[in-house]
Amino acid sequence: MMTNSPPTPPSDLNMKLLMDQYKLYVEASLDVTRRRNSANTYFLTINTFLYAALGAASAAGFDILQLGWTFFVSSAGIILCYYWFRLIQSYKDLNRAKFVIIHQLEEKLPAQLFTDEWIELGEGKDKNKYHEVTSLEMRIPWVFASLYLVLLLWSIFETYCAAVST
Repeated sequence: MMTNSPPTPPSDLNMKLLMDQYKLYVEASLDVTRRRNSANTYFLTINTFLYAALGAASAAGFDILQLGWTFFVSSAGIILCYYWFRLIQSYKDLNRAKFVIIHQLEEKLPAQLFTDEWIELGEGKDKNKYHEVTSLEMRIPWVFASLYLVLLLWSIFETYCAAVST
């Protein structure tokens, strides 16, 4: 946490150093967002591939619900989605901490652009002004995980019914 020393008029050198730190930290927060977007693309691609593989197997005439690899794909997909969710949550926490520090740095600058923007958006409390993208983003892994769970349960059900009928 930054120290809150009594405000003194900054020298030109101190103001330049402060601006350099501010720019660096803003860029670091943007880098976290870029990494999060890249991770989302990676996990979305893997999940799309897994579903496409299941669809291709089904279209090729394989009874995908009776195959053991459906259990494996579904289980792996659920685990993958859990880690995807945790990664998004980690990036969210990291960016939140970065913005706390950016707001603190802005207190020493002539303009507080990020702080003013956040206030204008109701500080995230008014959903009519701002709905956090991350809260929507964090639902996507659970949508995929739910589909994997349905496939897994259906596969178990079909296997059980086939065993009972023979």
